[in-house]
This record gives sequence, structure tokens and C-alpha cells, in this order.
Amino acid sequence: MRLFISGVGTVTAAGLGLEPLAAALRDGVPRTDEEVREGEFVSVGRVGRLQDKASAALYRRWGQLDSYSRYGFVSARQALEDGGFGGDADRTEIGVLLGTAFGCMEENQKFDRFEVDEGKLVGASPLVFKGTVDNAPAGWVSVAFKLKGPNATFVSGDGAALEALWSAEGLLQRGRAPALLVGGVERFVDLHLLLRRADPAKNEALLSEGSGLLLVEREDSLQARGRDVSDTHAELLGVVRHRGSLEDGVAAAIDRFDLAGQVGLVSLALPSDVAVPDLGIETVCDKGSLGEPHGAWGGLAIAAAITRCDGGWGGKPAAIVHAFGEGNESFYAVLRASGAAQEVS
Repeated sequence: MRLFISGVGTVTAAGLGLEPLAAALRDGVPRTDEEVREGEFVSVGRVGRLQDKASAALYRRWGQLDSYSRYGFVSARQALEDGGFGGDADRTEIGVLLGTAFGCMEENQKFDRFEVDEGKLVGASPLVFKGTVDNAPAGWVSVAFKLKGPNATFVSGDGAALEALWSAEGLLQRGRAPALLVGGVERFVDLHLLLRRADPAKNEALLSEGSGLLLVEREDSLQARGRDVSDTHAELLGVVRHRGSLEDGVAAAIDRFDLAGQVGLVSLALPSDVAVPDLGIETVCDKGSLGEPHGAWGGLAIAAAITRCDGGWGGKPAAIVHAFGEGNESFYAVLRASGAAQEVS
């Protein structure tokens, strides 16, 4: 069963949606200098306490959501609406698979600052406790949009969003759901800025908050809704897990899907000032513009690739988006342009 990305939602310091994301790829995300110690400042691409009138109007409990959950919620709202599941559409069977590296640390920090005075907990708020779990965004999204499909949160570092997508591919192929919201969410706190130690081989110096969610849908679900391939952003051919060099990983992805000579873009999760492997294909390093969103990277990187798609990439039908996993493992999401997908229907 073929899979398609029928909806996309993003939150970055540049704004909400694909247009601000495309602008950030050109100009970079806005930076805020925050004092982490007296006289010591660190730059961060900060989204902050996200305000979104559309989400507030949609969900009466919007005010209860912590910032981390708001990022995921707004991206989910955008992706569902973009994919044609807004309003009164039946979303019951849709599920949510999200990835994160640091998740709910902000709410845990708040909870840890409560104190016990003469046997009583002082300053404790049940609203804070709701956000002290990493799967808070997935939970809020499922409840608000009445999604009763598979639900999971992957807390597995920089590759979390693409690991979620790798898992989603299997669930969709086995018919566990007609569509899944998949991607990553990240929120940074003062401790992250204070302890920031960039790996020059993998990470940008700028931590950058945000989220990127994709609505990944089975072809039969599209057809049942009266939609077709032309209504989607791209076909998801699949996700490849590979241990070893980036060159070998890209080659393995090309070989698995028999795409020799058909890949026009490779997006690598590398900083812009790191030497890029010569893959013989146009290669982009979008962390140079977007910063380091860790667990949200895979979702945002695929959204970034979609903004570059104009019937294909560089005149070719396929693109590969990379994220680092744990150790020397990497994930490679392989996309095919919807127009090209339609030709082989």
C-alpha cells in the first residue's frame, strides 16, 4: 500500500506553516540572546509561549496546554486541516506518533520547584503535573481531535521524529490506521542553554525550538475520501535505518527503492560549516538556517524538502532526508514527488 504525505504543519521561531519555514531557509530563524549566567549570553531560536487564535477557538482547554504541547498541537492542527481532516471530518481512526529529545523538561522544572511546608505541598498546580510526561503533546492532540488510532512518543534523541516515521510506516502498511500524524516536537529550557555543548560533527551552535508534523496517509484512505495523489505533498517511499557513513547510507536508500539516477536532493542533518560528503547529488544542510531542533529535526527537515519540491527536486523525482540516530546509526526518509507518483499509478 502506497503512503502519501497529505498534510504538513510546522512551528518555528520564524512563524507557523510552510511559508515562514521557506523564508527561514533563506534568511535563518530569528535569534534571541538569553542570559544563562551573569554576563553570559546564549542565542536560541525561541518560539516562546505560543499564541494561536485558531487553536484557542478550536479547543476550549487550550489555556491548559504547556508550551511544549502547544507546539505539537498547532502543528497537528495545521497538518490535519491541510490534509482535509479539519472541521467535522471523521478523524477517529487516525493516530499520533511523535518524537522528542528533551520533551517535558520545562514542566518538570516547574514541578520540582514546589516545596513541602509542614507536610503540605505548596504551590503545586495540577496543570503543571499534566505536562510532566513526554507524551503530553500526543495526548492533548488525541483528546482534542478525537484521534483513537495508535499513539506513541519516541524519546530517542536527534533521530526521534524519523524513528517515529519509520514505525508509522509499518503500522500503516499493516492497516493499523488509515493515516497517522507523525513528526517531532522540541522545547528548550535554561538548563539546555547552560549545558549546551555542540558536537561540531553533528550540531549547529544555535538551539532552535519548534515542531514539524506530517499527516501520512494510505492511498486507499485518500481514495475513500474522494482525493487522489495530486492532492498530496509527496509520496513517502519509506524510511531506511543504516549504520555507517552517510555516503553508504544514502546509497543504501537509493538501492532499496531502485532510485539510481532519480534523486535530485539530499538533506543532511549537518551544520553548514561541516564538510559535506560528495554524494554526486545536490546536498543541503538546513541546520545552517534553522538551527538545531534535536528531536523535532526529522519532521522539520521533510517539511523543508517539501517547500523545495516543484514537481520534483532539481528535475528529478526523488529526495532523501537524513537524521542522526544513536551511535553511528542514521535514518533516511525517501520521498517521491506526487506528480511522479501519479505517473506510476
